Amino acid sequence: MVGLVLGCAPKAVDSGSEEPTRAQPAELAEVEASPCPDPSVDPRFPDALGPGDSLTEAAPGLELPTADGDLRVEELLGAGPVVLIWLGGAEHRKVIAWLEATLAALPELERRGANVLVARPLAVAGALRWAESAGVQVPVVGDTSGHLRAALGLRGEARDPVERGVWVLGPSGRVLARGLDEGTPTLEALLAVLDGTCPLEG
Repeated sequence: MVGLVLGCAPKAVDSGSEEPTRAQPAELAEVEASPCPDPSVDPRFPDALGPGDSLTEAAPGLELPTADGDLRVEELLGAGPVVLIWLGGAEHRKVIAWLEATLAALPELERRGANVLVARPLAVAGALRWAESAGVQVPVVGDTSGHLRAALGLRGEARDPVERGVWVLGPSGRVLARGLDEGTPTLEALLAVLDGTCPLEG
């Protein structure tokens, strides 16, 4: 993405001339917008895990229920980086459209060795039914206990709860990038993080 910055040259006056020299036309300078995720803190959830934090330290031995039994987060991380997607209870059209667009790029994410995991605050059976109806082809876990929500730092009763969130976790469980709702990383940003071209903040 290329942004445009307008710069205007100041007027110059020639003392030997009756008319001042006309100001030069504004010049356009190209500025490359950074593809990296915005590391700023969401004021609703100041304790949410961010870059540099560790999920495995926040919740050692965390297990998440799936249709095939409990999934140990540390074992999943052992297979490579993880793109963890949290979807809240609401199923707004824009949230589902965002998920579909993200999962459409699954081959690009997998090519970089990443596993994608979707978590919802539902019982396992409900999460599975939702995944089937939405055509989600990645593992989906339920979090009715709230253990994952707490581990991610989404504690407390927010007036405006999280509709969607993304955490990119390195093999050690360290957070490489994080975004909530409108601050969710774009696909370009996710790929940049997995490619190692974004500096780790925090």
